[in-house]
Amino acid sequence: MNARPSLCQNLGAFCLSLIPLIIALCAVIVSAGGVSAGDQGQTRTTIPFQKAEVSGALHSSVTAIRKCDNYGWAAVLETMLRTQKVNARQIDLVTKTDSSSRCLPLSEYESLAQAVSGRYLFNQNQWLQVQATYTKGAPTLIDPLIVSLRRGQPLMMVWRKRAYLLYGIVYDDALGQSGDHIFYVRELKLLDPLVAADKPERTLSFVRDRDDPRDIDGIMSITVSAHE
Repeated sequence: MNARPSLCQNLGAFCLSLIPLIIALCAVIVSAGGVSAGDQGQTRTTIPFQKAEVSGALHSSVTAIRKCDNYGWAAVLETMLRTQKVNARQIDLVTKTDSSSRCLPLSEYESLAQAVSGRYLFNQNQWLQVQATYTKGAPTLIDPLIVSLRRGQPLMMVWRKRAYLLYGIVYDDALGQSGDHIFYVRELKLLDPLVAADKPERTLSFVRDRDDPRDIDGIMSITVSAHE
């Protein structure tokens, strides 16, 4: 008896996951926009090219005031905080992590997330608590990314050691008979904070069938709550 084809052979792509267990649990999609044999024999209907995108991100995102890795990281974080009504200048975010304003290469993004978590002033008389969370590697589930983007809250994606603003995602939605969803990434839309806003090179994408998920160093998100 011939061996049953693997998921990667049937799917011809990846689910932004390098974990074999996650891959094994993903549904088998045989054709975009068609009907496929899913997990445990469940029939799934694939709805291709779905989008979640932060409206106005191209015009409201912050550009780094210096072309350095740490200023690019701070510019992305400043944009993320602005969408949640927290005002923090990138120069302050840079000095918060290094106690200086010098240009520096970055590598310890998890430590940076911890350094910028804390209290921030809002409306001159109210403090907000910011919690930054950095998750290493390519995301195994994209549901949280879709939810965040639909709320108008971009994320940070560190790709090839550099920080980018993740403002949009294109994906396929594999809908099960029970109403559950499995999402498959096609494209992650990014903004480069080191490129001027009027330059076409400012926008770029991570494309599923072209780029290597092992080059994704991690994803950073933030949550903001009232400080008690």
